[in-house]
Amino acid sequence: MQEVKLSDGVVTLSPLHLEDAEAHLAGEDEALVRWLSGGRSTLQGIATYFRHCREQWDTAGPLRAFGIHTNADAALAGTIDLRFTAEGLAPGQVNIAYGLYPSWRGRGLATRAVLLATRYAAQEGGKEAVIRVEPENAASAAVARRAGFTPSGHTRGQDGTRLDWYVRDLRVQPSEGSHWLRRHTARWHRFARVTVRVVPAAGETTVEIGDDPYGWLRTAYGPDALPYANDGGLRQEAVDGVRYAVERLAAPGPPLRVTVTEIMDYLVDTGPGDVKYAAAYALWDALGVEPPVHPYIDEDGTPVFPD
Repeated sequence: MQEVKLSDGVVTLSPLHLEDAEAHLAGEDEALVRWLSGGRSTLQGIATYFRHCREQWDTAGPLRAFGIHTNADAALAGTIDLRFTAEGLAPGQVNIAYGLYPSWRGRGLATRAVLLATRYAAQEGGKEAVIRVEPENAASAAVARRAGFTPSGHTRGQDGTRLDWYVRDLRVQPSEGSHWLRRHTARWHRFARVTVRVVPAAGETTVEIGDDPYGWLRTAYGPDALPYANDGGLRQEAVDGVRYAVERLAAPGPPLRVTVTEIMDYLVDTGPGDVKYAAAYALWDALGVEPPVHPYIDEDGTPVFPD
């Protein structure tokens, strides 16, 4: 088979290999047992399953199982699989199941993996992606929502367990936008960069901060790097900037789910309003529209937001 690799620059998905079995066993914890595997694994059992996964790839079967790897060190961080046929699915639906090992949780990796998997599913002819989650598994449901899935009722498993359904139309893919504010004069410096991801939503437009908007700090300065003291203020500026941009769209469209995935600032050069400015332009960039108004930097270096 031709090796499939999917990457967004932070996370890479590639088919599971037999060599991954030991890492998978080492990463299994109570959460993965409860929500994903349904029982404690053995090395032999994992190896047998991984061989089956490879056979499915080789024969273009309905199961496509990926390892989730981080680009920083290529370590196996978890797994994600797609099933193009499964009990309860309608034609064109693709089931997605995922799990991260404990040390990799809380960094936004699962959301990135789901987004990569949905793009692959769409390329392979899938029409709708489905994530089925037990109501108590709040973390998995949150990943589904951040990846643009919306609630769609529930079913019962063979053992009677309730499964809440989250679905997303694969014919509509997320869009991303970014804006880098870099202005330097003899009197002042202004710097900020914001990246957003936009997916269609049900109900009303929402704006949220992603799991790891400061992941760039660890890449630049090492694994122990932390956001600056004004983290909370910058997060609020990013949300305010997106809302400002949405409210000023010349022709408001359908509801959106906007996630701020990156906030880049410099301690000395990022001032009040810079992140809001970058976030507004990032949203317009994601939507591919000409800014209906033009925030600007005045002669004193202060961001101005016209009504």
